[in-house]
Amino acid sequence: MAKTIKYRFSRDAWRYIRVIVPVVVLWQVAAMLTANRIILPAPTDVYSAFVKMLTDGTLIEATWISVKRLMSGYIIGALIAVPLGVAVGLSSVLRASLTPIVEILRPIAGIAWIPLALVLFGIGDSLVLFIIVYGAIFPILINSISAVLETNNNLILAARTFGLTRFSIVRQVILPASMPTIFTGLEIGLGTAWMSLVAAELIGGSSGLGYLLTFARQLLETAEMIGAIVVIGVLGFSSTLILRGIRRFAIPWAV
Repeated sequence: MAKTIKYRFSRDAWRYIRVIVPVVVLWQVAAMLTANRIILPAPTDVYSAFVKMLTDGTLIEATWISVKRLMSGYIIGALIAVPLGVAVGLSSVLRASLTPIVEILRPIAGIAWIPLALVLFGIGDSLVLFIIVYGAIFPILINSISAVLETNNNLILAARTFGLTRFSIVRQVILPASMPTIFTGLEIGLGTAWMSLVAAELIGGSSGLGYLLTFARQLLETAEMIGAIVVIGVLGFSSTLILRGIRRFAIPWAV
């Protein structure tokens, strides 16, 4: 098992390296041919800016604040969306009542709520948390509802044949069959949570990676901006890998 994991990690790492390295080389060449390094800083400039922000603690503080907000908002959104999605999938009454509300709110991007959220919460953690929760809820909710509705009816009929109660059918049949799709929703919701976090911090945050981007833009520090963007991308990718690892552990039958 350990050898398999090590092999997969090495294979994936090499796949990413052979794609990233040529891109970085081309970027470096293009930057060297550009007269204005503010417009297109070289990877070496970004690295220097990254080391500077890391050394003075700016990047560590901003990263910690953003990750803390992201995890809080994402967990709250998941704890609301998964049980509600399962309940809506199981109940036609709930489905008829909530579907119109969900379908009206779902197309509205979280960023559209930021002006109103600024009035309600002001600049700070509450605004960012609200936007993250809003952004994460709908992908998780829709996938959770679909997961329950798409459960193979033959499995349910077989469970009834064995005399299982409705609660037992939900716990032993519907939920295990729904988990792969629910985890897909959790993964999509994690991506939208990251996007919501950055958007909220850019417009209504007073700290975090999004605010660091805004501050660097005001000073025309393009290398710092790109460094912060790279950190956001790496953190988002890492969180997705962690969630996929949890999925492999939680539902090994669906891997």
